[in-house]
Amino acid sequence: MIETASTRSESPHRRHGPHPARHKSSAVAPARPRHCEFDALRATAIILVVTLHAGLAYTQLDIPRLLWGVREPSTHLGFDLFSWWSMGVSVPLFFMIGGFFAAEIYESRGPSGFVKTRVRRIVVPFLVSSATILPLCFFAWAYGWIVTGRCDFSEIRRMRFADVAIEPDLYGPAHLWFLEYLIVMLAAFFVVRHFWRGRGIPAKDGDWIFAPWMPFALAVPTTLLLAIGRGRYGIDVTFDRHNSFVPDPLRLIHYGSFFAFGVGVHRSRATLKRLTGWGHWCLLAVVPIYACRAALLRLDLVKPLDAPGAFALCLLGGLFAWLTVFGVLGLYHRLFHQPSRVVRYVAESSYWIYLIHMPIVGVVQADLFGLRWPTFAKFAVTWVITFAIGIATYEVLVRRRSKPSLTKSDSRIEAGVTSQLALETA
Repeated sequence: MIETASTRSESPHRRHGPHPARHKSSAVAPARPRHCEFDALRATAIILVVTLHAGLAYTQLDIPRLLWGVREPSTHLGFDLFSWWSMGVSVPLFFMIGGFFAAEIYESRGPSGFVKTRVRRIVVPFLVSSATILPLCFFAWAYGWIVTGRCDFSEIRRMRFADVAIEPDLYGPAHLWFLEYLIVMLAAFFVVRHFWRGRGIPAKDGDWIFAPWMPFALAVPTTLLLAIGRGRYGIDVTFDRHNSFVPDPLRLIHYGSFFAFGVGVHRSRATLKRLTGWGHWCLLAVVPIYACRAALLRLDLVKPLDAPGAFALCLLGGLFAWLTVFGVLGLYHRLFHQPSRVVRYVAESSYWIYLIHMPIVGVVQADLFGLRWPTFAKFAVTWVITFAIGIATYEVLVRRRSKPSLTKSDSRIEAGVTSQLALETA
């Protein structure tokens, strides 16, 4: 029997007989509604990330400060266009989702429950993956460097490389940088939320967050951050993938704004439907904005733009990011208002796939190097194998081991448990 607060608070006379009928349902916590649009967002984000990484080996133009295992430039500009688009969309979506569920878990479980679940779901996987997945990533990347002639075994053994582009990015969290930054944001959220609660400041109406002018207002500080990053690194923080265990303040502030927006979305989630009325206009506006940004990016990666062109690139980047986030959120709220088993499965497996996919991508791209195959065929093989291994290992190592076997007497509480599992996989 599962003891709950309602059963503990009953009269002691309950032990002398069965529960009255009116108490049977009180043992089951009311199921929280599942946020179907966020399932779809998580599924979309992981598909974008894997597709991005599967195609980065085949872009025409190198992205500065991005260390990759295999570089096999193709004649297809489509890989560049998709990579630039995905890097500007997928990470903001992930951080927005992280902020939304941080607020959800804090509200539903309180401070202690928030700390426990976030340590178990974020901190522990980051530490374990750093000790297991990161070494595999290094060997996968080293394999790629060997087959492409960038280094030899003696350099790997000494951990000293003649290629000056390898050494500065050799040590860092690789793709796990997202979890590292998320941990910092969660800690900041906890401190601010706890202080807010302690001060007793009442919550105010936050419906203004879905006002049509908000994407443009939020694009202003984002443009400034992109411009500052460009002045510091020669490229805006949207594309900066410098590998270091020390979080970069500009990237932290930039992506922290999307995390904070996710917190705001949760606070005003009851009025999220307002976005369905004008969100599609955001997506329409993104088309010409991204076309101009991509044209400038192509020029910039060949020869750095002058000051006016560089500022225009940053301004378009800020508009592109926020209009896309608002537009996708509104579109998904309209399209995914009913649960879907397929979408939910991809969403729940996304965390596992994110953790393990990088060494798979690296090995497959290295194996395919030198084969006289069309570039799109190599990309497709990399994508399919990565997802196939990710789904298969998730099914065997995660889902089947963690899925509880409900008895007939336990089946009545499944609805309440389901909503909590939704939070656990956030």
